[in-house]
Order: sequence, then C-alpha cells, then structure tokens
Amino acid sequence: MVVYQYGSAVLFNVEDHEVKDYLQLVKRHASGLLREMRKDDYAIKEKPLLVEDMQGGPDYIVLKPLDTDGIRIIGSVLGQSIALDYFVSQVDGLVEEFAGIK
Repeated sequence: MVVYQYGSAVLFNVEDHEVKDYLQLVKRHASGLLREMRKDDYAIKEKPLLVEDMQGGPDYIVLKPLDTDGIRIIGSVLGQSIALDYFVSQVDGLVEEFAGIK
C-alpha cells in the first residue's frame, strides 16, 4: 500500500474483502479526510515472454519485466488519476452552483 499526501491510497495485491481494513488503518493516521471515496480497479500482470516491453488496455497493463520501478510509476499514475477525478468533480459542482446564481 502506498498513501500519497494529496489524498490517494494505492493498494497492490489486496483482495476486495481486505480493502476496508487497509483503509481503516489509513483513516487512523490521516487528517482532513475527503467527503467521498473514489475507487478504481487496475490489473498489473507480468509476462516475461512478451515481445514488447508492455501492453495494456483501459483497466490493465501487462509488463515484460515487473520490477519495483514499474510498480512505483504505475502506483503514482493511478494515485494521481483518481485524485484528479475527485477534484474535477469538485470543480464541476462549483461551476453548476455558480451557473445557478445568474
């Protein structure tokens, strides 16, 4: 599990029924929790015989070499992506609110 200061937590190799326990651990040590939680599932697989270095789709990636650098990069991108989704929804809500004022 990696927890980023901008509000994202990325969990690797965790079963669905274990997620709640990990997030409770984060909540115990966090400050300023966000009002809503967003979740995304993304699969990372290793295939050493893959011709290319990587291959992917909208919810998965297959890497030829799965190493700590790849995991760190993917975790960072996923954490930023989910945080960006949250803040985009907040901006959309504010725009709707201000549009109603006119």
